[in-house]
Amino acid sequence: LNDPDKHRPLVDWLHCHKPIFGALLETHVKEPSLRPLITKLCPDWNYFANHSSDPDGRIILIWRDPIQINIIRQSSQCVTCIISLPNQPLIHFTAIYAFNTNEERVELWTDLLQLHSDLDLDSHCWIIGGELNQIMCPFEHSSLSMVVLDSLMYQLQECFLKAGLFDLRFLGPCHTWKNKQPTDPIAKKLDRLLVNSAAVSFMPHAMATFLPPSFSDHTLCLLDLVFSLPKAGNFPYKYVLLLILPRKPSKLRKTCTKNGPSSEKSKKLTSIKSRASTGCGKVILTRHTSTEYVNVSACCPKLDSTTISSGMVPVPSALTCVFPVGSDAYYPIC
Repeated sequence: LNDPDKHRPLVDWLHCHKPIFGALLETHVKEPSLRPLITKLCPDWNYFANHSSDPDGRIILIWRDPIQINIIRQSSQCVTCIISLPNQPLIHFTAIYAFNTNEERVELWTDLLQLHSDLDLDSHCWIIGGELNQIMCPFEHSSLSMVVLDSLMYQLQECFLKAGLFDLRFLGPCHTWKNKQPTDPIAKKLDRLLVNSAAVSFMPHAMATFLPPSFSDHTLCLLDLVFSLPKAGNFPYKYVLLLILPRKPSKLRKTCTKNGPSSEKSKKLTSIKSRASTGCGKVILTRHTSTEYVNVSACCPKLDSTTISSGMVPVPSALTCVFPVGSDAYYPIC
């Protein structure tokens, strides 16, 4: 965030993907400069930084309505919070930005195990995301010379095994970081999104997506919990007029009526309709009236019998027996 050239790509990314919670890592923004910067890039967002544990504020959490965040523990390498979503169980989330040296990362693995024990996270939804600066398996390194496990890989695997953590299913590249050196390119999987069994039970369809690197040498990770949140605001009621507005006859029906074998009968019915609509059999329904309805269940048998009668003996009396003459609450039958 100290690089002004990355401000516009970050804002565009937020507008494109529309997250409601995020963790910004490797920011190196001093505390006096953080508030104006967040106000400029992420207006109307809440934020928290671990400046009390690290003067550079290496981890910044941002979030917006409708979620609420409660910070429960922080250190120079991780920040743990409780995410409250509307009508959903609580989620424990830990954002990680590990140090580069092996000795300092050992403290992070110890903190994760202590956090798992103190908060009894086996029975809670726990998600971990961020940069671990350590691979777990040889194939997570692009170098062909990396073929066997070393002690650092074993340490990380043991930490995740004791904490009950594993990778959430994801889309995207296996390697999440590259050194951007064309002469000696190296790629590794340094970034992960981990969950425990309780998280999988709570959101079985959740998926992480590692997007192509844009303004960073790391891939950006997007977590989709695959459940909808309640929408805020009022929405207009849509009144459908399909059932009360008269339907125009289709071209196909007009053609069949004009040229079909029953054209003579159709002409007789048309003449009867014109006489009924101008005489005492005319009935009218005021358009767009939603308080009076046709009792379909009661009128359907009468309409069926009348239709059969009118087809056999097309006379005006057969068309005026369904509804009372003079009623102004219904459409004409013909």
